[in-house]
Amino acid sequence: MTATEPLLSVQSLRVGYGDLTAVWDASLDLMPGRVLALVGRNGAGKSTLLLGVTGLLRPTQGRVLLGGRDITTVPPHRRGKLGLSLVMEGKRVFRPLTVEENLKVGTFSQGASRKESAALIDEMYQRFPMLAERRTKMAGDLSGGQQQSLAIAQALMSRPKVLMLDEPSSGLAPSVIDGVFDLIGTLKKDGIAILLVEQLVADMLGGVADDVVVLDGGRVVLSEPADSLTVERLAGLVYTT
Repeated sequence: MTATEPLLSVQSLRVGYGDLTAVWDASLDLMPGRVLALVGRNGAGKSTLLLGVTGLLRPTQGRVLLGGRDITTVPPHRRGKLGLSLVMEGKRVFRPLTVEENLKVGTFSQGASRKESAALIDEMYQRFPMLAERRTKMAGDLSGGQQQSLAIAQALMSRPKVLMLDEPSSGLAPSVIDGVFDLIGTLKKDGIAILLVEQLVADMLGGVADDVVVLDGGRVVLSEPADSLTVERLAGLVYTT
C-alpha cells in the first residue's frame, strides 16, 4: 500500500439480513488521517454497512480491502488484529466490569502480553484522564459521556488503523458531544482513519469530517469532500431524499 492508497476500501458491497438486502452496491474509500462521515436518514443502511465491513454480517457481493489486503472473508476477530475496530452505537461497554477491566478486554484481539497491556492502559489514561480517575469504578456507574469515552478507549487498545464509530453523539449532552468530536480530531492527527456514522449534519461540515458519503435506501447517493457541500444541501439529501 502506498501513501496515496486508501486504508479502507469498500467496493460494491451488498449486505443484508437473510433474504432482505439492506445495503446495495456501496463503495467508499477512506484515507489515512481523514474522517469520512457516513450520513443518512434512520434506516438508510449505515449501521448495516459497518457490520458488513467488520464481517459481523457477511456480504453477498463486493469486497472489503484493509491496507490493500482483501479481508472480505476474514473472520471478524482477525480483522481486529489487522487494524480494524468498531465502536457500536449505544455506549457498548461491559457494565458489570470496572473501567480498567473494560480496557483490558480491548487487548484480547491483539494477544498482548501483561506488560504490553499495562502500557496500553497507561496510554489510554493519559489520553482520557477522567477514566484514570475512575479506573476502579464499574462501567455501569459512569455517565453517558464517560461510557462513550470508555467505549472509544477500549477500541483504541487494539491500536487500530481504521476506527469506525456508529453514532458516538447519540444520547449525549451538547457539551459532551463537543468533547467527542474534539477527540476525533486528535485521533485524525495521529493518522487514524475514521469512518463516522452521524446525524449531526452541521457538525460534519463544521470541521469534523473531511469527506461525506450519503446513504439512502441502502444506496450511495452522494460521495464528496466535505468542503464542497453546504449544510442546506446535505440536510436536504439526508432528510428529504
